[in-house]
Amino acid sequence: MNIPGSVNIPLAELTKQDRQDQIQQIAKDHDKVYVMCRRGNASRTATKLLLDAGLENVYNVRGGITEYVNDIDSDMPMY
Repeated sequence: MNIPGSVNIPLAELTKQDRQDQIQQIAKDHDKVYVMCRRGNASRTATKLLLDAGLENVYNVRGGITEYVNDIDSDMPMY
């Protein structure tokens, strides 16, 4: 499940060296980077990892995709 315009990077891959260039480029290309997961727990961890790696424009989306579906796009399938 993807939100249009989003980039899906699993939490386990955030610390992999081959993903670092992609993550750095995403952060450079956008004023703000919003991190979300299904319910908001893993994204909190991911946001901390990215901030600890020196990115400054990273924000956790509390409630995750579940809240996105409930509040913004109820047609998005949750599986």
